[in-house]
Amino acid sequence: MSTARLLFVAGSLALSACVAGAQASRPRYATRDQLRECLDKKADLKERLQAIEDARVAREAIRKRLAQEGPRLRDMKAQLDRTDASAVAALKQAVETYNADATALNRRSVDEQSAVEAYNADSLAVNDACDALDYRSQDVEAVLKERRKPASAASR
Repeated sequence: MSTARLLFVAGSLALSACVAGAQASRPRYATRDQLRECLDKKADLKERLQAIEDARVAREAIRKRLAQEGPRLRDMKAQLDRTDASAVAALKQAVETYNADATALNRRSVDEQSAVEAYNADSLAVNDACDALDYRSQDVEAVLKERRKPASAASR
């Protein structure tokens, strides 16, 4: 076989491989139902993230209140007239309330951490599933238009 013919065959094979590779890498477009599902999942994640943030803000407010309450309780204890039974009872009640609030705050922190971990896992799963899909622009426009209709009807 001549060198020219060998180069022609090798070139033809390489071109065939490129064409086959280009056909295999063509995106397979997601359906509108898949797009709706992904948008619903992402909207759910957005709501969950907002709930996590709201819980964090509330927890932080409780933490700040407890941080202010601690020194006040120490001052109450330092100035306590131990012969006054009602003052001792008031301090005891204040300390019990403080401890219950601190325990509840710790429980909230654990619950929030679990919620954050679940959110992160779900977010990764949704991103892996949905971001790997290709969408036709006309499908995206149509689905977004569908989603705007109920919102505009509700505002009337």
